[in-house]
Amino acid sequence: MILFHLCANVQMLTRKHCNVLLVLIQHERRSIMPLIQIVIVLVVFGVILWAINTYIPMDGTIKKILNVVVILVVILFVLSAFGLLGSMQGIRVG
Repeated sequence: MILFHLCANVQMLTRKHCNVLLVLIQHERRSIMPLIQIVIVLVVFGVILWAINTYIPMDGTIKKILNVVVILVVILFVLSAFGLLGSMQGIRVG
């Protein structure tokens, strides 16, 4: 909204320039949110994995297997979130 008022007050910028700037700002806002969501998911996974490793008594082998599985799931999630893996809807387990 501030940008629209700025564009209205400046004689050099045409309405087309203002629309292009508004589209660019809206695109940038949309690209920031997924990054924040990825960071939140990584922190949540990390805290859950830490809590399981710290507070749930398990054999060391089981903990290692659990850690590897969680890390693989997080790596697949991050690759999918950045578009490097593609859609994981076609992957079937079992």
